[in-house]
Amino acid sequence: MALSRQRTRQEEMLVAWAELPRSPGHALYDRLQSELIAAEFDPFVEGVCAAHYAERRGRPSLPPGR
Repeated sequence: MALSRQRTRQEEMLVAWAELPRSPGHALYDRLQSELIAAEFDPFVEGVCAAHYAERRGRPSLPPGR
């Protein structure tokens, strides 16, 4: 098979990320997220994990909620 014919076929198969269908999510995870935000869970976990962050060596760790 010639390379030019193969390229044409593959270009038709490409789908942009913006064109992919999006799921509406799930009610359980939406409710869980709102409860965790209301309870300020992320700041709590960041405080617990702060002792394990690098102070001077290399790039600092990302907070757990990211």
